[in-house]
Amino acid sequence: MHQWLGVFGTALGLIGGWLLASILIMSDKQAIEAGVPRFAGDTDDVNIKLPMVQLFVQQSRRTILGMGIISVGSVFQIINNWPTR
Repeated sequence: MHQWLGVFGTALGLIGGWLLASILIMSDKQAIEAGVPRFAGDTDDVNIKLPMVQLFVQQSRRTILGMGIISVGSVFQIINNWPTR
């Protein structure tokens, strides 16, 4: 019974982590929309180079990498806790 609690708890932690991370993950287009002033008339190729947009893009990529690492670790924990009977 306790092994199943470990599996369930790890799975819930993983789901909660992805829900929180989903706030920070954005496409390049979304980063441009969030980081460019409304009256900017440049193209997306120019806007993607703006500092605020680059910050959003970097934040999103690091969030994806971090959640990937957390996901692999959680899968290892679930495998370790999986009941054998």
